[in-house]
Amino acid sequence: MARKGLTRFCGVCSILSVSLAVVLLVAAVVLGTDSDGINAAVERQIDEQVTLKPGHATYEQLQNPTLPIWKDFYFFNLTNPDEFVEGAKPNLTQVGPYSYREERKKTFLWVSPDDSELTYNQSKLFYWDNATSGARLRENDTICTINIPLLGAIDMVEEYAKEHSGVIGELAKQLLKEIISETGARLYVCVEAHDLAWNYTDAFVQKLNRSEVLKLSGLAYPRCCVNLQSNGSANDSRPSTIYTGVKDIGRIGQFLQWDGMRRLNIWPGETANDINGTEGLFFRPNIKEGEPLMAFVDDVIRSFDLTQEKKVKHKGLEAWRYLLNSTTFLSPLYYHPNSRWGNWEYDGLIYLGVIQYPNVPVYGSQPHFFGGDPILREMVIGMNPDPKLHTTQIDVEVFTGANIQFRQVLQLNARAVRNDDFEELANINGTLYYPVLYINEHAELTESFKNYLEGKGLGMVMGLQEAYWPVFGVLLGLALILILVSMVICGLFIGRLRRREQYERL
Repeated sequence: MARKGLTRFCGVCSILSVSLAVVLLVAAVVLGTDSDGINAAVERQIDEQVTLKPGHATYEQLQNPTLPIWKDFYFFNLTNPDEFVEGAKPNLTQVGPYSYREERKKTFLWVSPDDSELTYNQSKLFYWDNATSGARLRENDTICTINIPLLGAIDMVEEYAKEHSGVIGELAKQLLKEIISETGARLYVCVEAHDLAWNYTDAFVQKLNRSEVLKLSGLAYPRCCVNLQSNGSANDSRPSTIYTGVKDIGRIGQFLQWDGMRRLNIWPGETANDINGTEGLFFRPNIKEGEPLMAFVDDVIRSFDLTQEKKVKHKGLEAWRYLLNSTTFLSPLYYHPNSRWGNWEYDGLIYLGVIQYPNVPVYGSQPHFFGGDPILREMVIGMNPDPKLHTTQIDVEVFTGANIQFRQVLQLNARAVRNDDFEELANINGTLYYPVLYINEHAELTESFKNYLEGKGLGMVMGLQEAYWPVFGVLLGLALILILVSMVICGLFIGRLRRREQYERL
């Protein structure tokens, strides 16, 4: 009887232990083999949370971004202006940063009946930030640089003279020479830092703007000031429309129209006038390894391809780092697809004249001509490119697609070409690409912004992702422990039973 009872007890314990172990083991196997299904479920939850709907983080950040953004200006101050006029290389000293805090707000105007499209107006304002500017730098510091309106006016008159050969063309040149002499315009100007960053004027610009003769010939300067950047909503004051992600999460934030236009009409190539990508504050969620992105940059009115570089971490948040595509600054002479942007210059330059008003010979590059043809750096004194400072990089949070940290840099350069008809350009050595300034628009992840994202659902998603494999390990471990325990229990009872049988024989 005792033997049967012990055997029955052992069997019951073993069955219960093994049964529970099997259940845990099956759960662990399902969890381990169906990771794609579980990840898909998590991704669906993320997709639902990031669509542009009231209460969602993307909606609130689109309307009023809380990630602090700054726009820093670094000017290249001309230290040998008189020698430069006589033909010497410009000797430039970088001065900066002159830092401005960005305030970007959108007014939502219309949502399509199916919630798939959102239309808004945007304003961007910039406020001087003394704390983040360079030591002892002030907005009224004097900066000397090349005279961009002079270069533009001479370019326009030369083009006009080609189209109207003979007396009319020569009269246009003579009129411009008289305006230059009357206003005392020179190859360089010295203006305050704030004015050079946003807008400045002088007697030459005002005369170009007011001349009735120039207006009749279409050569008048259309403004009474020079705007290299806009502080206000002038660049995007008309409605823009984007996808909300409700129908297709992969297109969230992408433009249907920007500043009232569904297509641009300023670039020579058809595809260059497509408005592709998002504004760059957020992208589609659940980005996979190797996936490219696109951003439309309103400051230069064109789209850029972004290439994924590596995974990085900021304050515990993982992000994919994106860089500008390696072909962005290649000359069409070597990479023909870039001819659509109208640039046939050296490697390292992109043409931006068409976005200026009027069209002036301005080119973009990476700061200090980083990655450009070495001849560009040899044209001036003072270029010191540094990949740690002078490249654009965007860090996109892996789950939500939010841009949590970025550095967007661009240098503005003016082209000056030797011209013996105008004494101001008669001493230029061939063609000069003169660095005027470079801009660093940047943001760094803050604890408050991280907490905001986590409070909007990112914390739950991260918890699920982080708990996935630990849960699998715990289930598998418990199953193995229960199997081992059942074996030990049975072994102990069997040993005890055998000892009792031996005792009874004696």
